[in-house]
Amino acid sequence: MTNSGKARIIEYDHSDLVELNVRLSEWIIGLGDELKAMEVDKMTMTSYYEPYINKPLQCKCSMTNWDLAVRNEDAKFITALVGDYVDRDFSPREHKNKEVETWGVSYTEGESIDWHCHGKPQGGSDYSFCYYPKVPEGSANLLFKDIHSDIKHWETNHDYYTDLQNGFPDYPMYYECTPEEGKLIVWDAEIMHAVPPNKPNGRCAFIGNIFLTKRN
Repeated sequence: MTNSGKARIIEYDHSDLVELNVRLSEWIIGLGDELKAMEVDKMTMTSYYEPYINKPLQCKCSMTNWDLAVRNEDAKFITALVGDYVDRDFSPREHKNKEVETWGVSYTEGESIDWHCHGKPQGGSDYSFCYYPKVPEGSANLLFKDIHSDIKHWETNHDYYTDLQNGFPDYPMYYECTPEEGKLIVWDAEIMHAVPPNKPNGRCAFIGNIFLTKRN
């Protein structure tokens, strides 16, 4: 386990899951792009995003649907590990159970994911995770930006979507994760992150969000 510090980005080593990694990566890559790309109206330069049908605009690689842990036992196993780590290492607020959404991404040369977050200000999850079943040599790193700087886009007059398009220039770089097969990363979901243009074909990741449901 590696903890990057105050922003709560924690790495876990599961390099022993060799057979699982082969099965999971082959399945994710085989599924390919299951979501439709967002169409931009060229007259108004606007787009419409329909959750669970459209691929998020920042995703510039192949992406599966949002239900991998329902469809695949290996994905379900990794998701259960994440739930245990959240309870042990992240001191979550009191909750009844955890709801999840999970998906896979795969990259060919030049593909990437732009800066974004899965939590505030988009009203999203409590925690996010990324597991790497396949990492060819030279694969792009996972980059994080510091949400603990003085700038809080959801508390100021910043235009979030303009800053999103510009790569959140006011936020300093905080942490850079080198992907390795069997590496699992869990983080607070409001942390900005991105994957720069990838070099080799075949980089593959299993990703998810954890939503804590309150006790009655």
